[in-house]
Amino acid sequence: MAGSLRSRDAAGRVSGLVAARFVFWAAEHIRANFSGGSLTWDFIFGAIDWLEDQGFGRKLTARGLEWWGREIRVSDAGIRMFLYSLMAEGGIPEALLSNPGLYRDVIGWYLRKSQHRLQSELESSFLAVSFRMGPSRIARQIIHQVS
Repeated sequence: MAGSLRSRDAAGRVSGLVAARFVFWAAEHIRANFSGGSLTWDFIFGAIDWLEDQGFGRKLTARGLEWWGREIRVSDAGIRMFLYSLMAEGGIPEALLSNPGLYRDVIGWYLRKSQHRLQSELESSFLAVSFRMGPSRIARQIIHQVS
């Protein structure tokens, strides 16, 4: 990866393909190795023995995500979140899911809440369909599907 990042053009830019590879690698690096705390550019660049360069990291991330057809996440306050965009692309880091703690608890809560919401929506939909169809049509449809 470091060798690819060194191959810049005269203006100091890297190709879209190199940026795309960086995004792919960085997202996976975060997913596989990030164990919590503050996510920093040093965590990313340190893994390839490259001095931390926040500006370069942002350019690579923006160009790489654009190459993949993805967008940089933006906070509610309108701040572009480059590092967390990389984390989102790679998925939740394994270490955060395997250790008891806040991240695992939050994910579990979110999944339970989502399941409850989905059940409520399905029940509402079923009741609405039941009301429109009437009990005898529903019974015939269920019998037809079973047989």
